[in-house]
Amino acid sequence: MKHSFLLAAAALATSFAASAATNTFNLPASMNGAMARLYNFDTEQITDSVVVADGKAVFRSDFIKPYAATLVVGDQEVVPLYIFDNNGVEIKVKEPSQPGAPYSVEAKGGLNDTYSQVMGELTQTAETYNSGQANNMNDDFTVVVHDAILASTKRNIDNPVGYLMVVMFGQQWLQEDIPGLIRDFPFLEKYNKVEKMLTQMRGLKKTQPGNLYTNFEVSYDGTTHYLSDVVGKGDYVLVDFWASWCVPCRKEMRHILKVQKVYGDKGLKVLGIAVWDNPANSLKAATDWGLPWPVWVNGTEKVTDLYGITGIPCIILFGPDGTILARDLHGDDISATIARYLK
Repeated sequence: MKHSFLLAAAALATSFAASAATNTFNLPASMNGAMARLYNFDTEQITDSVVVADGKAVFRSDFIKPYAATLVVGDQEVVPLYIFDNNGVEIKVKEPSQPGAPYSVEAKGGLNDTYSQVMGELTQTAETYNSGQANNMNDDFTVVVHDAILASTKRNIDNPVGYLMVVMFGQQWLQEDIPGLIRDFPFLEKYNKVEKMLTQMRGLKKTQPGNLYTNFEVSYDGTTHYLSDVVGKGDYVLVDFWASWCVPCRKEMRHILKVQKVYGDKGLKVLGIAVWDNPANSLKAATDWGLPWPVWVNGTEKVTDLYGITGIPCIILFGPDGTILARDLHGDDISATIARYLK
């Protein structure tokens, strides 16, 4: 009896080994010998690692629940996003077409096929509408795209594709739907990136024009600044959230320089807050660019989350009492908005 049991167990183990699913990355030969690390896209934690050999990085995926993942080889993010699937996945990675460009990635198998299909359908929906061939041309474009995204999200809510729809489109396209989705599918709140998105959405709602400013602190090299040190002290304050690597940020600074010259002695103060950046790089950029206003560096995600900032530059105008007068200002709107308050 015991002998039969052992034989059956051995046969079962052999069948499992023979059918073990893998996620196989076909990589450029230049990566041979490098360490390939797989990260959970949501937690940003390493889940597995292997050494690239013969142009391949192979990860076993049997008995593992599918999840969104990122592949890093050496110190390079090679595959920003794909779905680690226990049904087996093959990912082909080619060298960038030019220096600085992303790697060419093609992922096939399991839920990656579903993800590609969903994204293809959304693209087709937008293209059909723009070409004037859609059946619902009487509807607004944003309504058409929103409905398509929401339908795809609900259809895949029990797998990583639905999670990715929420994370990627939640703030721009599904803002009004998020409370309902969370109510109907409470497990979504367990995802780190969904929780962060909800925090940003709450911050954005709380810092809309007409609301009083939300205070925060920025610390670096033993010095701590508080927004309340500057805002709500009787002056109009234009706050620019920026980073040294941000090209659009530098372009907007030209407009800020203009309004400072015109309104700097009429009650306008300008403050730059560098976020998502290396403090040394921020300080160097501020010096190299000759910024004439105070600059605080080392702004953390906590700061940007409080104001629901998901992209920079983000330029906000505060009134003398600390009320938010306008936010997300760009280009000529900066001077036009300030002109309404300062003659």
